[in-house]
Amino acid sequence: MLHLAYRRKVASHQAARLKIQQTLNGKLEQTKRQIGQLQSDLKTARQQLKLLAKNEATLVRDDSEARQALERELDDATSLRSSLPLHGFADTQPSPQDAQSGSLLLR
Repeated sequence: MLHLAYRRKVASHQAARLKIQQTLNGKLEQTKRQIGQLQSDLKTARQQLKLLAKNEATLVRDDSEARQALERELDDATSLRSSLPLHGFADTQPSPQDAQSGSLLLR
């Protein structure tokens, strides 16, 4: 009788241990899947960072080139301003269009 009771207890302990082991194995598999997903996300994020860094470098270079082009335009405009007559007055000769419209008023 004691032997039978002992076997029942051992069987119930083994069943409980097996259930716990199955639960832990399921959690372990879930954890492995999550780690795999996180590693995949990390790889994607790193690739995006590299791409953003390249784009930023390109933008900085483009910005630098645009700034240099603007400076050249401003320098050219400055050199045009210095070509005004020495007396400082602009050329005020009437254009041919204005001369024609003036002759219409005289008629």
